Amino acid sequence: YLHCCDPAETGIDKNGEYDPSYKVGEFMRALELRWNTLFVPSQQLSLDETLLRAFGRMKFKVRIISKAARYGIKLYVACSL
Repeated sequence: YLHCCDPAETGIDKNGEYDPSYKVGEFMRALELRWNTLFVPSQQLSLDETLLRAFGRMKFKVRIISKAARYGIKLYVACSL
């Protein structure tokens, strides 16, 4: 298994609210910094909406009947043409 956080963490942020993505938070921040340095957008950008198929219990999972993958995580992707 891949572990991205300290097992002693509880997922409570500074405001006292639960963060459902706390287990991969550091990993996501590292990826975001890396992508920001590598991705240089051109003049033409496209915003795409996609559904990443996911199983399991999570608060941010959505259900869209019209998609092939009916349950998953909704993502918005900026694409350079």
